Amino acid sequence: MYFVVKINLGEIIIVDEQEQQIQEGKFFAAIAYLPVLCLVPLIFKKSNPYAVFHGKQGLILFIWEIGAFVLKIVPLLGGLIYTLSAIACFLLAAFGLIQAALGIYWKLPGVLGKWAQQVEI
Repeated sequence: MYFVVKINLGEIIIVDEQEQQIQEGKFFAAIAYLPVLCLVPLIFKKSNPYAVFHGKQGLILFIWEIGAFVLKIVPLLGGLIYTLSAIACFLLAAFGLIQAALGIYWKLPGVLGKWAQQVEI
């Protein structure tokens, strides 16, 4: 573990490695919750654990969205499943985006978070 020293208007600020990674990966972590853009941090920020963490979660939400869209073709229940999934994905993505922008490691609830951790990049 190393520390980075930043000089800001005469004061010295010591930032640890994890904080530096969070600061460098915030933008990529936040866009990871936008459909398709979840691939950006997984491709271009592989060396940043913070961006990859949120990228994996965004990927799980994106896969869920695609699955719900495919199920939309099922008569009667398909439309309901799609609508409920779209609302849930939107809420989870919005919350994840906010948490990522704030620099917080936030894990998706339930099995979604577990699946995201198991994704190999």
